[in-house]
Parts: sequence; C-alpha cells; structure tokens
Amino acid sequence: MSGRSGSSGTVKHVIDPNRPAWKATARTLVLYNPKSEWRFAIYNDEGIIDGALTDVSAEAAPERAQERLLAKVEEITEQRYVARWKQDRPHWWTADLSASL
Repeated sequence: MSGRSGSSGTVKHVIDPNRPAWKATARTLVLYNPKSEWRFAIYNDEGIIDGALTDVSAEAAPERAQERLLAKVEEITEQRYVARWKQDRPHWWTADLSASL
C-alpha cells in the first residue's frame, strides 16, 4: 500500500483496490487538515488504512474533503454509506458510517 519516493524519504500511500483491506466494510472515517493537505484514516473490518486526499486542495472546505473521501470509500468498497460527520477539534472530523439502503 505504501512505498518510498524521492530522496527525502516521503511516504506516499497508494490506493490498491485489489487488496482485501480496501474491500472490507468501512466503519469510521477520520479526516484532518494539518494545513499542508487533507489526510484521512479509514477504520474497517480489516484494520486501518491511511493516506492523503491528493485531489482536494488543502484550502478546500471541509465539506468538499468529506464528500470526496466518502465517494472514494464507496467507489473502492463497492458499497454505499451514510456518514454522520462531527468536528472533534479544530481541523479534525470523524464520521460513523452505516450502510445506505
């Protein structure tokens, strides 16, 4: 899921939809913005997956990042979810997920 890139040792997370962890039912999403980029963690039945939303600018509204993360999770897991987002602290949101009917 991850590999090293560049001489700085920056870790890049790559979404691999063929890995079983990506197909597992997602339970909770965490989204945060440390000012440089939107980061996420997906808690699912197989564990935790983390990475960055590279297609959403750091300056984007939280709602845009939330929509994009949920869409990404739905696309990869091939499941539909209802997300109940709450802001836990500045620049940090969590969402409990339930299956969409």
